[in-house]
Amino acid sequence: MRNGIVCYDINECVQNNTMCHVNSTCTNTEASFDCQCNEGFAGNGLFCDDINECVIFNTSFPCFFDSHCVNTVGSFECQCSSGFESNGTECVDIDECAVNLSTCHVHAICINLFGSFACHCLDGFNGDGIECIDLNECNSGRNSCHNSASCLNTQGSYQCLCDLGFTGDGHNCRDIDECLSNTICQENQVCMNKPGSFLCSCISGYVYNGTACIDINECLIDEDICHSNAICINQPGSFFCTCSSGFAGDGFNCEDIDECLGLKTICHHLAHCVNTLGSYLCSCEKGFIGDGQMCTDIDECQIDNGGCHVEASCVNTIQGFYCLCNNGFTALVSAMGGNINHNMCFIQLVILHVYNQMVSIGRLFDHVRHCN
Repeated sequence: MRNGIVCYDINECVQNNTMCHVNSTCTNTEASFDCQCNEGFAGNGLFCDDINECVIFNTSFPCFFDSHCVNTVGSFECQCSSGFESNGTECVDIDECAVNLSTCHVHAICINLFGSFACHCLDGFNGDGIECIDLNECNSGRNSCHNSASCLNTQGSYQCLCDLGFTGDGHNCRDIDECLSNTICQENQVCMNKPGSFLCSCISGYVYNGTACIDINECLIDEDICHSNAICINQPGSFFCTCSSGFAGDGFNCEDIDECLGLKTICHHLAHCVNTLGSYLCSCEKGFIGDGQMCTDIDECQIDNGGCHVEASCVNTIQGFYCLCNNGFTALVSAMGGNINHNMCFIQLVILHVYNQMVSIGRLFDHVRHCN
């Protein structure tokens, strides 16, 4: 109190009659006031600048490692890093794969990582996981199909199909032996199995005419297929050669049979056998007539009395004949040899005279011959 006057301190802070910064706090003092920058600000109170706590302090200090510092006016915030979320007290990893937050392709698998995720294309696809393209295993050679199978590409995979004529799962294929079915080829054909197929061919002795196998007539195709003295006989699918009658052999080589050398008499006993090529002849002996199989004596007396004298009788004999002068006649006797000529018959008296004369002449000749 001075001069009876009581003085009171003026609270400038209440009266807002200060020059403190808006981001400062005014503190009243005796007869004055004090300005101090609020927390998070720096200055003299009259001027206060925001403090960037995220710069002043190490970023790992004000916030956890799975969050980052965001400066605010007069303070800062800790915000969870990408891939994390706050549970109210801390940042925890977000499983993007579970909550379908990943950008993985529909043909990729999502793998959750701490604070992130990864995408990997499924087997059968190529790409970075965000984009996945079907891998054609059939063209790339990345398949296990058998060499007798066809590769069929599918979305993200492939199939192996055994080729026609093979059976199996496509990875292992074995040939089907179609020839095990006896009805697969036509009649007169033989079945030959081949890898993945089969072949029907005509059996020996048959030829295909475009619709079926028909018999080959070897006898018409080759006239010299058998020996020249043999007969060719066609059979279904074959032929055989048989030597002609009078020949012996296998049909390809035939030799003449000498029927006359056989033990069995093939001609008449009064005939002789003559061998010919492939046969024989029977010829009756002289004085006999017939076909050689049957021979009968020739009766020479039946033809012109056998050539005997008119006064003689013809007497037939086996293989010949003779002349016999009739009674009252006699045969002429040759003076040179004394042979009787029955072809000349005379009355016996005349013949006797003649005979005597001829004997005399004969003796004369003998005498003359001796004298000489």
